[in-house]
Amino acid sequence: MVIEKDDSLPKVGGFQSGWEHRTIPREGAKYPDYLICDHGCTEVVQLISKVSGEPEFELCPVEALRMAESLMEAVYRKQEENGITEPLLREAIGRVYAARRQLGKGAK
Repeated sequence: MVIEKDDSLPKVGGFQSGWEHRTIPREGAKYPDYLICDHGCTEVVQLISKVSGEPEFELCPVEALRMAESLMEAVYRKQEENGITEPLLREAIGRVYAARRQLGKGAK
C-alpha cells in the first residue's frame, strides 16, 4: 500500500499529521515482539504515519478497541469539563464499547 502525502492535513511542528490504518495477519507484524495480546487474535491493526508511511503502532483488535475507547473518553471528558457536549462523540464511544464487547467477549 502506497500512502501519498496529503498537503490538506494540518501541520504540527512543521510535520504533516495524520494516520492511515490497515489490518494484516499477525504473522506480518513489523514489531511482533511488542504486541500486547493474549486473546488469541490472528490479526494486527497497524497505524501508519502519513509522515513516514511506516507503521508506528501495532495492536491486536481487542487492544485497538481499548485504546480507541480510552482516547475518546479522554477527549469527551475534557470537553465536558469545558462545558462542551458533542453527541456524535458520545455515540462513537458507545459504538466502540459495543464493538469491544462483541469482539472481546471474555477478554480482560
